[in-house]
Amino acid sequence: MPVLLASVEAAADCMENERLLDKKPWEGNLVVLIVYDTMSSPKRLTRTVSSVHFEDFGGSNFERLVLAYHIRTEPCFDFEWYGLVGKDKGRDIIGAGQIPDTKKQVYLIACANWQEFTTAKATSDLDACISSPHGCPNKVRFVTGSPKVSAAMRDDIKTYCKNKNIMECQVWSGPDLEEHIRANAESLLKRFHDGEEFPDAKDDLRQLAYEIPPTSDAEAVSLISCAFDRRAFKDEIHRESSILAFRQAIEDTYCVLQTGIWQTRAGVLIARLPSKHAISDPTTKRYLNDCAGHLERLMQLYDAGVRNKEINPCICDAPDCPVFTITEAASREIEEERRQVLTSFDRAKKSAPGPS
Repeated sequence: MPVLLASVEAAADCMENERLLDKKPWEGNLVVLIVYDTMSSPKRLTRTVSSVHFEDFGGSNFERLVLAYHIRTEPCFDFEWYGLVGKDKGRDIIGAGQIPDTKKQVYLIACANWQEFTTAKATSDLDACISSPHGCPNKVRFVTGSPKVSAAMRDDIKTYCKNKNIMECQVWSGPDLEEHIRANAESLLKRFHDGEEFPDAKDDLRQLAYEIPPTSDAEAVSLISCAFDRRAFKDEIHRESSILAFRQAIEDTYCVLQTGIWQTRAGVLIARLPSKHAISDPTTKRYLNDCAGHLERLMQLYDAGVRNKEINPCICDAPDCPVFTITEAASREIEEERRQVLTSFDRAKKSAPGPS
């Protein structure tokens, strides 16, 4: 009965091929696996993943990584550098909403120096943003390279944000950041860990964030999922804040799957994401093709509803107008087709293989 030590990712690579697998509790960054294989000798697991010690890298490089990550994974916001704040003269990041879902929203990403991260540091950065022309942000994420942030510190920071009427607040330690980057943008982490310098100018960093190819189908599908993180795929149709924005969101997502291009009606680029054609795994690609087909059907149902007067946008024709009417039959059809869209995409996410 062999005992093998392996990273979680490496263990997952072998799970499909083993007869029986008894997974034991986590031990640091490793998981102990007891593998029983009646057909062949145990496999030797060779892929290992080492923790990243962000404290070993300079503050500027850390800030660039954080900005590149948010540009790549949060395309609903247009991010840019925000000043030199605090005693460490570090830079924070401000994101302005650039789609109807995030219109007029401000997102503060506060990068904290790993050696000096305290509750006072976090609250001071937030106060600096509130007193700036940007005003009070709607969302805040504090990101530090520190290997540990206490629960008490997290609670104190979130309480401070709530007292400022900021209901969305997250605090990421170094391990938290690493976990999110490995899940959603491992290609960026590989470049950072290999010592390749990130550009400093926002436009250059944005171009780099778009051009680095995903390391796996799993990362590619994770990036595509950004286009699904919208109210059009969450709210019930009769609760939509704008039926015209709903139709546009469906078309935007269909275009992302087909071309990888996400842009506004006026043709302004929002993001470049992987398309379904960038996927190698045949099963994952089949599910994404199914998803695209259901999105196309969803647009057809909407357009037919408008023609048949079952869906009636407000006569003002304003893209963000919340007034519309929809029949119960049309609502049922759209809800069912949207369910098929999300089911297909969920299957694609689950089937997409990670790094080899």
